Amino acid sequence: MQLLDGEGYSWNFSTAALGEVLPPYPRSRGGSYNACLVNGTYTLEVGGSTWPEEQFVTITDYLEYVGSGTHSFTVNTSEPCDSLEILCFDTWEDGWDSGTFEIQNDAGELVLEGTLSTGSFPDPGAGWQNEFQSFSIPLDQTAVDASPLDLSHVVEVCFQLGGVGHATTGAIALDDVALISSGQSQTTDLGLMTQTSLDMGWTVFPNPATSSARVQPPDPAKPWRLEVWDLRGRSVWRQSGSFGVAILPVQTWHPGGYVVRLEQEGSSTSTILMVH
Repeated sequence: MQLLDGEGYSWNFSTAALGEVLPPYPRSRGGSYNACLVNGTYTLEVGGSTWPEEQFVTITDYLEYVGSGTHSFTVNTSEPCDSLEILCFDTWEDGWDSGTFEIQNDAGELVLEGTLSTGSFPDPGAGWQNEFQSFSIPLDQTAVDASPLDLSHVVEVCFQLGGVGHATTGAIALDDVALISSGQSQTTDLGLMTQTSLDMGWTVFPNPATSSARVQPPDPAKPWRLEVWDLRGRSVWRQSGSFGVAILPVQTWHPGGYVVRLEQEGSSTSTILMVH
């Protein structure tokens, strides 16, 4: 990123230390899911449909075409987690209407849920859903760099993309560009912003993590949903709760970066968690 002031002075900042813009997560039309589960015993519960006798689920290598009800299976792998394919079927070819499946671990925590929206067979779909990431660029770094840039008279913000070893074509969209003071909701309109950016007030600690990471939602007394992806866009952890905090068992994950997204009260935010 480059800033330019009215006197022609510029300041360049590399966002590489803040992480990369990750590829979007694949979009599905329903009935086809993937999860990477750590060792343990899990419970699959299928039901909720007006016609539960039409619902069937296959978990490749674990459960074959099981119907409405509760089913148990055990994951025992030498890898950090076992990648499972979960497929939904409907014998009447009209989808599950209000029916769902849920997978819970042996602690009773929800790790995956889904449905078959239409048809008789799972449809993995095509395309990609929008993903939002936030990067906070420390402007006080200008003083550390001894830059003559006048922050009170910035006339241009330039985002420089690509470079050696990167693709020559691509696309990226900017939602908000905001000047935020100490995590508060004070903002300055830079021409691209239409609303105030707010810090949701959540924490992931420790970061980097080695054995486990604690995710503290903005309001621990209210329901929340959490999902984690690796940098290849694969879902590695899903959890929801009606209150409290979430504990990520990162000791079973490969070292590297992970995207952690938290949703609460209709708002969501993401951050990068490093695992050593």
